[in-house]
Amino acid sequence: MTQMRPTYPASALIGQRRLDELDVLLVRRHVFPEGLTSADDAEVLLSIHRSASETTSDWDAWFVEAMVAFIVFHSWPQYSLDEFNANWIVASIAPEGVVATQAELEFLLHAIEVSRSVPDLLSALAIDQLRIAIEGGGALSFLRLSKRPGISREDVDYLYRILKGSFGGGRMRLTAREYAVIAAIEDRVRSHFNHPAWHDLLRSLEQVDDAGLRNASGWLQSFESVEESCVA
Repeated sequence: MTQMRPTYPASALIGQRRLDELDVLLVRRHVFPEGLTSADDAEVLLSIHRSASETTSDWDAWFVEAMVAFIVFHSWPQYSLDEFNANWIVASIAPEGVVATQAELEFLLHAIEVSRSVPDLLSALAIDQLRIAIEGGGALSFLRLSKRPGISREDVDYLYRILKGSFGGGRMRLTAREYAVIAAIEDRVRSHFNHPAWHDLLRSLEQVDDAGLRNASGWLQSFESVEESCVA
């Protein structure tokens, strides 16, 4: 990311303690009257967002809407994400692999949901936020209803939100990168109580290569013999 020096009135918003619906009106009318039209605009908005210690639901909803509209619908290729844009998202909101704010996590998830094509770099990043949350870090840790180390029903729903486009023929077809992150989560929670839906998800997994062809995996077979844990 480049170092931006925002002009007024954006500069006056940076460092403001609280961002609310009035600030949404201000930035929409006077800072970004045409929406976000460049990466510089997006970086200014991120600077404003991150400098506040408190944001309201109105601000967060507009922030997500504006960021998704820019990267998915305005930027090329429209309605899809390519490797360039995926790397821009990672560098912008998770350069160290951790998404820090709930609004930025929602931006990542919503961008995945509305895009026709998503590089597995982004889906793997979103999946890995669950592992990070279980270990007590990242924005997702504040959203999880269950604070224990095992997988809850809500955790599984979170993963389905990311991977719902991977279903085919009754299987969930994952790339090697996505598969590896799921494996890291299973390594982390294997000794804990996990919701039965977690084991259902694991048994549905199928790793595919770049051409969409199935790859045999002993790791997947190991889950067939896992006993169901107690419900969260």
